[in-house]
Parts: sequence; C-alpha cells; structure tokens
Amino acid sequence: MKGKIYISKCPLRLQGVKNSLSVLREPMRETLYRINDRLSLKLRGNNTVIYIDGEAFRSCKRLVLQIPRDEVGRFDEIDSIDEAAEVYAYTIADHVVLRTDGEKPVVENDENFTLLSPEEEFWGHCSNLQTWYEHDYDTRLLKANLAFPLLEALAKAGDARAAMRFKEEIIHRLKSGYRPVIEYLYEEAYLERLTNEELLGGLLVPEEAKILKKMQQRLDIEFKFVPSIKMYIEWPRSRLPVNLDKLRRYRGLKNEDYHVKGIQLFFSEFIKTIDLSKKLKGLKKLTLSTYTGETEDKDKLLKQVIDALSTLKGLNRVYTNSVILRKIKKFDFEIKSR
Repeated sequence: MKGKIYISKCPLRLQGVKNSLSVLREPMRETLYRINDRLSLKLRGNNTVIYIDGEAFRSCKRLVLQIPRDEVGRFDEIDSIDEAAEVYAYTIADHVVLRTDGEKPVVENDENFTLLSPEEEFWGHCSNLQTWYEHDYDTRLLKANLAFPLLEALAKAGDARAAMRFKEEIIHRLKSGYRPVIEYLYEEAYLERLTNEELLGGLLVPEEAKILKKMQQRLDIEFKFVPSIKMYIEWPRSRLPVNLDKLRRYRGLKNEDYHVKGIQLFFSEFIKTIDLSKKLKGLKKLTLSTYTGETEDKDKLLKQVIDALSTLKGLNRVYTNSVILRKIKKFDFEIKSR
C-alpha cells in the first residue's frame, strides 16, 4: 500500500475529509449516507451507525489517525489494514487521541495529531465503506473484525455478490499468512462456513488436495484447517458441533504456499496412510497421538510408526504424547511434547 493511508477500526482510507481541531458540538439531527440499496450509514448524535436494510448493524467506535507523511514509507510492504493498524500506534476513541496502550499522547502544537469532529469521523467512515464496496468487498480494506461480520450479514440479507465474495475472502485471507487474521477466522469459526471441498480446493494445489481426499476416504476422517499443527481442533462450548461423532472425525491441517505443511493423525491412521504422506513433499510437521480405541499391539504399533517416520525425508518436527517416541534420538527432526 503506497501513498497516504488512513485506518479505522471500522474501515480504511479517509479521503476528502479535513483534519481540524474542533470542539464537540451538541447532538445533531440524523445524517444519512447510502452506499448501495442495502448498506448505509447514519450519524446519530455524535455516533456513526452502520445499517443493513434499514436495521442497525454496528456502531463505529474508533477511527485511526491520519498517518503523517514522513511515516508513509513504513507501510510500503503492508498488505492489509490489519497489518497497518499493528504498525501505527494512534487512534481516536470518543473524539480523544489515544495510544494503543490507552494513554493520551501529548498533542498540543503537534500538527500530526488533530481531533476530528463527529461529522468528520462520520464522513471518514462513509468514505471507507464506499471504498470497500467499490473494491468488490476486499476485506483487506477494513479491519477483519468488521469486514467479515459485515460481509456475512450482507450475504444473509440477500446480496448475491457478498455471498460469493464472503467465501472467497475467507480462503484469500487464510492464504495470506498473516497470523492475527488467520487466528481470528479460526477462533470465530468462519472456517465452518466452508465445505471440505472448498477448503482443500482453495488452500492446496490440486495434487495435494486429491491426496488428502484419499486419506479422508481411507480413514473416514475430515481435515480441518488449524493455525498451528500442534493445536487440537477446539471450539468454545457455545460453538461445539451438535454431532460429537462428527467432531471425533476431525483432524488438523496446516498449509503454506498451497502445500500441506502439517497434519494431525492417530498412530494407526499414520501407518495406514504412510504411502500417501510420502507424496506430500512440503510436509514438515506431524502431530501423532494414541487413543483408547486403538486395538493394535502397542509395541508393534510403535515400531511401525518409527519405521514409517524414517521414510519422511522432509519432516523436521513431530508433536506426540508418546513418552517412548519422544526418547528416541535416531531422527534428524525434533520430537516435542504437545
């Protein structure tokens, strides 16, 4: 992102809005700005509120300050507003300048830090959402915690373009490699909006997507994306799948640059699919564990696992709950407890 950048905890690119030190005014009558037939904003008193089909969706609470000209170079490699907000440390909350630690900086006689009136904040938010809409709902132009709820709400309201872009943007941001957004999508269960076919087909090269589909069919499991391969697949209790048998079928998958980087399997599952694992040239990490349902002889199973691990040349780390396996020193890769 080159040139002048503006950031908001609602949206991006405050264009055509003057920065001026101003005194808060008395509550004003409502001002309406319409983005399209479904999406609009209203200035209600001193607050900017986003509306979908005439229903209040969310209030815009915070607008990040204009980035000074002499700091623009810091943002040349920035790909999204989430990354820019991490770099730049000042915001306006309730019309008061704050640092990210919540403290007020000294802003007197500093031309870079001027307050905005409620009207100016409103037009800044309007400009940001207008830009987002005109750029085909590109979620990089808003903070993720606004972009995805808003895009999903528009999709549910009947916006066909938003419905298509919603799934595309989930995949796009998963592939971005920017961990805070990836973790946000995972923790807020946005990955559950994708089918298994959409997830594998969107994140992996076709050859490796086919390999994982074969693994799933052979083992009667389903791979789910996780931010870190050493993590179990977890949901807050409020979002636990109703069908616990389905939950038990889920296994973790971590991708990088369209290739499988790590997978999570039980010992017996790993043995049954070692021929397929060998074909995953980018496989670097494994999470292996045992469970009470495995009926194979434990010593025999462990030997098979050790022999199979030695055939995976690109592996550099194994997470496991097996004390015996962790004590083995013959491997070039690192063995760690989860």
